Amino acid sequence: MAPRGRVAGVILAGGDSTRMGRPKALLPLEGKTFLEVICERLGQAGAGQLVIVAGSAAQAIRERLPALRPRLVVNPRPELGQLSSLQVGVRALGTDAPAAIVCLVDHPTVTSRTYERLIQSWRLQPGSIVLPIRNGKHGHPIVLDRRYFAELLALPPEATMRAIVHRNDDETLDVEVDDPGVNSDVDTPEDYERLVGGEVGR
Repeated sequence: MAPRGRVAGVILAGGDSTRMGRPKALLPLEGKTFLEVICERLGQAGAGQLVIVAGSAAQAIRERLPALRPRLVVNPRPELGQLSSLQVGVRALGTDAPAAIVCLVDHPTVTSRTYERLIQSWRLQPGSIVLPIRNGKHGHPIVLDRRYFAELLALPPEATMRAIVHRNDDETLDVEVDDPGVNSDVDTPEDYERLVGGEVGR
């Protein structure tokens, strides 16, 4: 029986973007910001509640929230790392979300088709952790079933989300995708120049 409820989207944008020099969430792409592109594609893929986790750039992000009106929450300790932002995002989810698709704001080129495929793969195998894989390499986003939320929230700050994956290896589902975006992170000005120049994802 297929699970009820729409998969929530958690978008991690809590980093300081030190190497980029400006908030990655607000970088222009296709006439929009990274954040707007990701939210729009999640909506097209059928995601439900969207939660954005921000850090020091929260006010700037708040002023540019996408039309889909996601919920913005602030990680008070972004220096603790990505896991701390994910924990803040998971705590903000409604109780009706059966799973969350966890997206990184520096992976803006993931297609709506990939988001949809990962969500549908989870629906066919509820209770699983769904990971995209391309050319033998895992990437992002990851779909995390609600059954793992408590375990994730109990992880210490020095851990990563991969700890959940490794602990529950028998419950992971690899989904092969032909989408360079799952492995294309944009961390530096050079990465961004390659992206807008059309080199990223070729």
